[in-house]
Amino acid sequence: MLARLDITKIRTQLWMLGCGLVVGVAGQLVGKYAVTPETFTAELALHISAVGVAASLVGGLCLVSTNRIVRGILYPLASVGMMPLTIYTGHVLVLSFRYWLDPGQPVKNQLAWPVLTLASLAFATLWRPLFDQGLLERVVRALDGGRKKQDVRPTGIEPMTSTV
Repeated sequence: MLARLDITKIRTQLWMLGCGLVVGVAGQLVGKYAVTPETFTAELALHISAVGVAASLVGGLCLVSTNRIVRGILYPLASVGMMPLTIYTGHVLVLSFRYWLDPGQPVKNQLAWPVLTLASLAFATLWRPLFDQGLLERVVRALDGGRKKQDVRPTGIEPMTSTV
């Protein structure tokens, strides 16, 4: 049901935030105090609580991201999100090349993660204004027949108009 709501509307975002918090807190209270611990009912209440927390988190983050300053701060992260195939493939290639240079080095290096993260953020932030999508995303789009993002909805279902 949540996937069919128009989460670009502030009213829907507030509804998701408020109802998600209520469901999350209620599920936690029921799971801990109203039912016997370690039973199916307690587990069900905790899972419903997790859904409520997730809905409130999505609503809250969408609400916060409507602010231009926050969108500017999140621009590098959004840029990486627009080219996950390119970024992840780059990570694999860099780590493979690094291992090829020195197979004896430890696989878990504490410096690799922050370096790859910062390099990905910098690369995506510089790439996005020039080409909009990552290189591999462009290849996939070309193989798919060159359709643009606005031509096709991922689910093929039009969003419900929110009455909330």
